[in-house]
Amino acid sequence: MLVNLDPHIAITYDSNMPDILIRNVPEATVQALKARAKGKGRSVQVEARDILMSAVDTSGAALVDWLETVRPKGVDPAILRKTVEFATAAIREDRDTDHGRSLP
Repeated sequence: MLVNLDPHIAITYDSNMPDILIRNVPEATVQALKARAKGKGRSVQVEARDILMSAVDTSGAALVDWLETVRPKGVDPAILRKTVEFATAAIREDRDTDHGRSLP
C-alpha cells in the first residue's frame, strides 16, 4: 500500500515495516548525510532512520542520551532522568492548560 503525504513524501507499507520515500532532497543534504553515516561506519539508511527516530522520540531518551554526554562528572544519571521526566511533565501541563490558563 502506498500513501502519499504530499508531493515530496510517500510511505509504503509491506508486511513488516513502512518505507518512506522523500523526494527533492537538496544534494548538499544528501552529501552531508552520506558523510555523517560514513563517519559513524553506518549505511545512509541506518543513519537516516536514526535521525528520524531521534527527531520524533517522545520518551525523552534522546535528551537523556545527550545530557549524558554533557553532564558534569560526578552527577548521578538517575538525577538527569528525573529532571527530564519533571521537565517533560511541566511542559505538557503548561501546554495542556494553555500556559496556566484553563482551557474550556
